[in-house]
Amino acid sequence: MKYTKTVLKEIINVESIRTVHYFEYSKDYIYEGEKHDFWEIVYVDKGNVTVGADDKKILLNQGDVYFHKPMQWHNVAADGITAPNLAIISFDCHDEAMNYFTDKLFHLEPRLRTVLSHVITETENAFITPIGKYYKGMLSANPEASECSEQLIKVYLTEFLLLLLRENAQNERVKAKIDENSFDRIVKFLEENIAENVSLSDVASFMHISQSTVKKFFKENTGKGFVTYFTEMKMKEAKRLFREYSKNVAEVAQKLGYNDSAYFARVFRRVTHLSPSEYKKSVKEFDKCFAYSKDL
Repeated sequence: MKYTKTVLKEIINVESIRTVHYFEYSKDYIYEGEKHDFWEIVYVDKGNVTVGADDKKILLNQGDVYFHKPMQWHNVAADGITAPNLAIISFDCHDEAMNYFTDKLFHLEPRLRTVLSHVITETENAFITPIGKYYKGMLSANPEASECSEQLIKVYLTEFLLLLLRENAQNERVKAKIDENSFDRIVKFLEENIAENVSLSDVASFMHISQSTVKKFFKENTGKGFVTYFTEMKMKEAKRLFREYSKNVAEVAQKLGYNDSAYFARVFRRVTHLSPSEYKKSVKEFDKCFAYSKDL
């Protein structure tokens, strides 16, 4: 029997990345703007921001992602109330299919948020350039990284674009909010009870499902266990409190359900790799700089 090869159609080819950043901005952060000849994705991981796109102003809430086309003037500003966390990814792609993303805003479901997080993680694996600081020019390769990491960045970013294209091509509403699913309800429950010592049993009772099902939700949507996810959520909230109100360690610990501030400080360091005082100092230094160069 003679076999004939089938050449698979490729509609999106990410040629290169320019920047991959994860920024933790202050509540008063404003970036005046820039334009460049490549695509840029702005994803709101926490809080909300307003982005400018030419003469338009668009409000992005937590879970939203916006696409800036090449040579589009754009800027970003926090609202003066919440301290936002943003993932900003810029890359080169000249395929016709990318036209679909021009000035598009999407609200990401958990699966797509996970794929986007893989881009961030693999960038941190592949390069030693800190993604939380400003840089321009080429990323510095990590000599100890797996030889797979750089290609995985491309694979995950391509997967993210293709999934968005496939799942939204039939929906011409620019800002289509997905129906609240079970995992989103769990996350909302945890956010509303961030100051409590919520257990796996508490979540199961709230959702009227088994604890094993809750564990499955977390594994499928985050790749993490419940305790790890909730602890990281608490530490993200701790960083927000430090950035917005400059509270002392004991106050923040109490607001997040930790009666022992020393234990809280140890958990904070384990999760963030910084002590509370080191983090507060880094925020003050960060606010003196621009998020990224106007000369990209």
